[in-house]
Amino acid sequence: MPSVFFYQMATTMVLQTTPAERAVLQLLSDGNATREIANRLRLSERALDTMVTALLERMGAASPVEAVMSKNTIDAASEQWDELRL
Repeated sequence: MPSVFFYQMATTMVLQTTPAERAVLQLLSDGNATREIANRLRLSERALDTMVTALLERMGAASPVEAVMSKNTIDAASEQWDELRL
C-alpha cells in the first residue's frame, strides 16, 4: 500500500488538473492511443498534444506514463482505504 504522503502528493497533483485534463488522463489510463483520444474528444492531435503537455506540467509529471501511474496509485489507495473503513 502506498504511503499516506505519496497518496496526498499524487492526489494534489490530480486535483490541480481541469475536468478535460482528467478525462484525457482517464483515457490514457485506459490504454487509448493519442489518435483514439483525439477522435473521441473531437480534437485535433495537435490540440490534444497541447492539452497533454499542460496536464503534465500541472501534475509535475515527466511523461504521460508518470501521470497515469500517479492516477492509478490514487485509485488503488482509495479502494484500499475504503475497504479499511468498512
